[in-house]
Amino acid sequence: MDEQLHQDHRARMHQRVKNSGMDDFADHEVLEYLLYFAIPRRDTNPIAHRLLKKFGSFARVLEASEEELCQVEGIGPNSARLLRAVLLVDRHYQNSRRRKVRQLASCSDVVDYCVPLFHGVNHEVVYMIGVDDGLKVLQTVKLAEGVVNQVHIPIRKVVQAALSMGATGVILTHNHPAGVALPSHEDMLTTRSILDALKMVDVQLIDHVIVADGEGTSMLDNHRMPQPPR
Repeated sequence: MDEQLHQDHRARMHQRVKNSGMDDFADHEVLEYLLYFAIPRRDTNPIAHRLLKKFGSFARVLEASEEELCQVEGIGPNSARLLRAVLLVDRHYQNSRRRKVRQLASCSDVVDYCVPLFHGVNHEVVYMIGVDDGLKVLQTVKLAEGVVNQVHIPIRKVVQAALSMGATGVILTHNHPAGVALPSHEDMLTTRSILDALKMVDVQLIDHVIVADGEGTSMLDNHRMPQPPR
């Protein structure tokens, strides 16, 4: 009898998703639905509630490691891998959309290009985007990774990467996982140092974008980019 009730409930959930997506789903309902695909015969509603209780929010559940997820009663390796994959697949989707962009003609284009790079990333990462004279994207490379609120940007690596891709201009971008999308004093100093180093090899540092919580700030657009030496 209980198994039939679960089957009927799942059938109704599948129909809701088919008819109108998940826009009106509560957080626990989304998790409950996802777990259907890893736990075929159990009631996943209590597990969904336990996940939210442990991690505090839907976002934190998806950001948790497989090891952390497996600490929740009812979550095994397959369920943990499924939940972890959701954010990774979404990040791949966002980056796939970003790769369609060929020209960064404005500051808003630059920000829109940079933000997906950090989707689901909970530690600091630095990327460099190389462009040609027409602001066409040549290549995007990861320069460095750090802990939650600190990362070192190797200036020599910036210069070498810019030269290797034949860029005439570059855009830096990094994230503030535990902060806001505004440049810190250290960010300003680092930007100045990199700008000066790139100037020595005739490469322009066009912008530096700070990303936090799905939003980005262009230092160029906010008049915070240091002026190049004359």
